[in-house]
Amino acid sequence: MTRYLKMSEACSLASMSRNTLRKYLERGDIAGNKVGTRGDWRIDEESLERFLQGANRIKARDIIRSLRG
Repeated sequence: MTRYLKMSEACSLASMSRNTLRKYLERGDIAGNKVGTRGDWRIDEESLERFLQGANRIKARDIIRSLRG
């Protein structure tokens, strides 16, 4: 069964800011859903783990560099 994390939990596990994690969610690099009327994110824990462990880690560094401009 898939476990979903709150934004604060995912940020803590991934050691990244809310803005950075939100960018990855919006780009589709990490799976998540917006819930409720406020549009709070719920992040798929397995997707976050794959992102942090896999080849996406290299991609993540490139994305961070591009965001910093």
